[in-house]
Amino acid sequence: MSGFHLPYVHLPKELVELLKINLSNNNVLDEILSKIQGNRPLNLLIETTFPEFYESKKLEKMISALGWSSFRNRLTSLYIRKAQTGKFPDRTDINSVAEICDFEQRFIQYGMSGFSRAYLLGLYLSLANLSVRNNQGVKPIMLRIPEQVDLFLRFSQNRSERVDLLILVLSHLYHALGDEFLLSALAQGKAIDELYEILAFDFRRQMSDNLLAYSASINEVDTFLYRKV
Repeated sequence: MSGFHLPYVHLPKELVELLKINLSNNNVLDEILSKIQGNRPLNLLIETTFPEFYESKKLEKMISALGWSSFRNRLTSLYIRKAQTGKFPDRTDINSVAEICDFEQRFIQYGMSGFSRAYLLGLYLSLANLSVRNNQGVKPIMLRIPEQVDLFLRFSQNRSERVDLLILVLSHLYHALGDEFLLSALAQGKAIDELYEILAFDFRRQMSDNLLAYSASINEVDTFLYRKV
């Protein structure tokens, strides 16, 4: 059976919770500060690795000055380096998250504003690839989202709050049905649950296993299939 298999990856819970915040909510800065200040190790990590902190001496002022995206990217870079080297670096380095940022930009027009779900999926894939590389040696099987998914997403009726799940579901449908069939079905307005029903049992099981693995990795238990793209 062709396709791709997603592993469970132990993502840093404190970072994942920050990335799942809805930035469109009122008092979002208070929510961010609460999650950071309520986690002493995270708070200390930021104080000791963000050079901007030495200038402001206040977390709220630093985040406001950097902006959410820059702060998020710098914080993520610490965890990427830790996954690569086994320890946190002394300073942030946004170059470490360039691929994740590019991944987010690739899908940003399909996700609802205020959410970092494409970024979250990019983080998962980056850490999953590191895990696969460490386990398989010199010739790892890289986990990537097929380029054809970009075309399938153009049939989305609305921006998706959980665009990460939509991307994964379309990736599975592509592997199971092929690009020509899936493209034709979406152009005809077929719903995803209709396409799921025609999958062979092995592909259904693979999709379910992969969505559960991803959902467990980002600490979510309410995985579901979208009814409409």
